[in-house]
Amino acid sequence: METYKRKIAANISSLLDGISEEEVRAMLEYPPDDSMGDISLPCFKLSKRLRKSPAAIADELEAGFRGKESEGPRNIARTSSVSGYLNFYLNPAVIGGHVINEILNSGESYGSQTIGQGKTIVIDFSSPNIAKPFHVGHLRSTVIGNSLYQIRYGSGFNAETGR
Repeated sequence: METYKRKIAANISSLLDGISEEEVRAMLEYPPDDSMGDISLPCFKLSKRLRKSPAAIADELEAGFRGKESEGPRNIARTSSVSGYLNFYLNPAVIGGHVINEILNSGESYGSQTIGQGKTIVIDFSSPNIAKPFHVGHLRSTVIGNSLYQIRYGSGFNAETGR
């Protein structure tokens, strides 16, 4: 989704004088309900800078965005301007194709990140003790600890276990 947010931000910022792509990208959000689109731009912060109502800004951006989107690939199925929000509905067929290609190209590393690169984290969780009876409580904490380890390791952390 970040790829599509960047593309949307680039198109929108080119329609706005003096507002950078980074600023627009920071304003983009994910609506709480799917009926409101996949990505949304609330135009309320832009209202102060552009001295127009949020609804007018959303309407103008929608018209300008439609013209720009027709020049490139159809990542956006449609847009709508509702009460000061510019909503973007992504094209499921195009997005699905991109996701499948990314999964095939990434293989087992699909979904991993580098946010923890160069950082170390120690996770202390239980492991079975052969000297005492093993029960469900031990299993639960072992599974939770191992899951946290795998998530952190997949995020690029140098994860160590304190077992």
